[in-house]
Order: sequence, then structure tokens, then C-alpha cells
Amino acid sequence: MSIDIKALLFAAALMSSGTAIAAPLLIDSIKAKSPVGGAELRFPKLAGNGANFRAINLYLFAVELQQRPARDAKAALILPEDGSLSALDYEIVGDNGRVLSIRISGTRSGVGFSHLHNFDVASGLPILLADLFTPEGYGRLRTQVATPRVQRIRDFQQTLNPKDDLQSEQREVYEDCLPSVRGDTLTDNQLLLAIDHLALERPDCTTPDQLELDVLRPLKVKLPLAALAPDLGPYGSCALLPAASAPACTLPPKQGLRLGSYAGTIGDKEKINLVVERLYDGDRVDASWSREADGRYHRLQGRVQRNGKAKLFETEAGSEALLVEFTLFGKADGSFAGQWRTVTGGSALKPLELKVLQ
Repeated sequence: MSIDIKALLFAAALMSSGTAIAAPLLIDSIKAKSPVGGAELRFPKLAGNGANFRAINLYLFAVELQQRPARDAKAALILPEDGSLSALDYEIVGDNGRVLSIRISGTRSGVGFSHLHNFDVASGLPILLADLFTPEGYGRLRTQVATPRVQRIRDFQQTLNPKDDLQSEQREVYEDCLPSVRGDTLTDNQLLLAIDHLALERPDCTTPDQLELDVLRPLKVKLPLAALAPDLGPYGSCALLPAASAPACTLPPKQGLRLGSYAGTIGDKEKINLVVERLYDGDRVDASWSREADGRYHRLQGRVQRNGKAKLFETEAGSEALLVEFTLFGKADGSFAGQWRTVTGGSALKPLELKVLQ
């Protein structure tokens, strides 16, 4: 039986069986008018007061808009004061009640973007590809993704005329990209979790100023969930596959930094939020934080050290001058203890406590 037939049977079973897939989530659209042309801009906000919904909303607003969601459900979308955001919209690409997959797209400072976000609905935590697969299954997935990508690049190269300067340059771009495509760990790929398939979109093969050469981007590979079932781990099977019942799906435990929204305190009273936005291959981290008193987000960058300790720094806009330092120590339950200080003021270290917002 071919993979395509399996996928069709899988989708039919999902729609026709009496499976206990939870009802789709209620998602509101908050809107504003673009400062350029007056087009409508939309952004998603989950309806409901659960901590899981608050965590998802906080993450999306922090990562995409560098702001906190308004308490008023009818509040208009607040746009950046510099007018850089001229287009913004979203699409729900997957929602089975357990897993939510959202694409946020738009134009910022004249450059288009498209970002995929996937969440475990029960906890409000972002889902990583490694959360879904067994270690052996993840290894096989890498091969399943790399093989068609390499073939697509090779097929495209065969169509290029080496005597044409532009096409010759394109061929070199993809030749240089092939080693990273073959060895792709998939951690920088964007993940789409639809009702019957999984898709991976790869980072560009060129620098931003050469994107016109990278005509194959994002080298998307789509795989039916039915074909991936043997390689999924317990969480992946529970969260993605149709079942006769709807057991609670629990994300694999992870000590140390993981993507998501955190809430806690500096010292005894100052309430803050921390959003871990991205973990890179190696040890680099992107995050942001805000004081609950003012709600403004501040970018953080840092590294995870070998002992699991993470150091995150806020720098002054337009310079490398350090303003704030976070030192985080992960606990077995996913929370953090640590220390916070302002670098420029030479203030004393203050104790820091953070817990996953759920």
C-alpha cells in the first residue's frame, strides 16, 4: 500500500470515527488598520481564562509583537510606533483540540515573514519536534526529510544554464547549501502540525540580501502522520493520532530551558514574565522579559552553560552595552531559581523565581 493511500485512509478514519478529538478552540481576531494603505491587520487571541490559554497568548504576543495581550477582549491591536508593521494575518493550520498549530505572517519594514507556532493545548507550552518522536524515529525522520530535499535541489540544478550568470550563481548557492541540507538536525526547521500530516520548512539557503536566488525556499517536506506513526513517541502518538479515547497527553519532562511563558518574581515583590522564544543548535538562547507593572518587553540573548545554568543579558538598544543579567538554574519540575541584577547600576544580586505559566 502506498503512503498516499495510507494517508487518505488515515484522514478518513479521523473524520468518520467516533474518536474523542476535543472541540476546536475558540480564537478571537484582534484588529487594526495598517498605517500604510489602511489594510486590515489581524492577530489571534485564544478566548478563555485558563492559564494554558494565557500562556499561549503571552508567548505569541511577546514573540511576534513584543507586547503583552490586553486584558480587554475587545481591545484593538497595538501597532509598533515606528510604523514598521504594514501587513499582519494568521491562519490556524492545525487544531485537534490537543495540539494547536498557527501560522503568523506579514510584512515588517518591507520584508515578508511567515512563522509557525505549535502548542500543547493542555499545558500551553510550545511543542518541539523532538517532543513528538522517539530518538530512533527522529533519526529516521531526518533521512526522510533530507532525501527529497536533496533530490529537489539536484533536479533544479539540472535545469540551470551554466552560461547564464544568474542561473550559474543559483547553482553555486544550492551546491554550497547541500551539505547543510544533508546534515540538517531539523531543530531550525519550522514545524506545521495539521490534522493528518506534518510539514517541515527549512531556513533559507541564502543571506537576506540574496533571497531572489533561493527560489526553492522554504524547501517544504510534507509527511502523512499515518506513515510516521511507528516513529512517534508516547506524547506524539497521543497528541497527533486519532484514538478511541482522549487520554491526557503529557509533554516529555525537560529540566532546564524550554520554550514557553514563565511567571515569577525578582526579590520579594516585583512580578515579571519571561518568554523563552528560541533555542538554537549549540547553546544560544533568545528570550524576552517584562515587568508586570509596565508590560514593556525587553529582548534577551544568552547561552546555556555545560552545567545547565543559563545566563541571559539585555543590551542597550543600538549598542552592546549590558543592562540586565539573568542567571537561571533549572529544577526537575521545569521551574527556575536564580539571580537578577542590573549591570550598569552595579546593583546587588536579587533572588529570582520563575515557574511555567500553567
